[in-house]
Amino acid sequence: MSGILFATHGAATADGAARVAALLAARRGVTLNTVCVLEPLRILDGGFAQTYIPTPEEIEAVQSALRALVSEQMRRCDVTGPLQLRMGSAPMEIATAAREMNADLIVLGLGRHGM
Repeated sequence: MSGILFATHGAATADGAARVAALLAARRGVTLNTVCVLEPLRILDGGFAQTYIPTPEEIEAVQSALRALVSEQMRRCDVTGPLQLRMGSAPMEIATAAREMNADLIVLGLGRHGM
């Protein structure tokens, strides 16, 4: 096994997946990489209102907040290894990250799933 990719949004609902990923990586003796994906901020057009386009500072603030949230989750769940923040479509970015690191397994921590 060449590595495990843990994809998360950093919330407590993904803590179980974080712990499973860390235990699997330790048991297999492989690297655990963590990735979080920030979907691009939307440009809002209110019809007759002024169009809202996020500033680079606003985008950086959102990125910093997400990185801090995921870093805290990693500490809380004893997850070690590199953290990568990516921008784009979550499914595409997770798949690309897994391909780039030649991951044998992707562990997703996206919370509760209903019917």
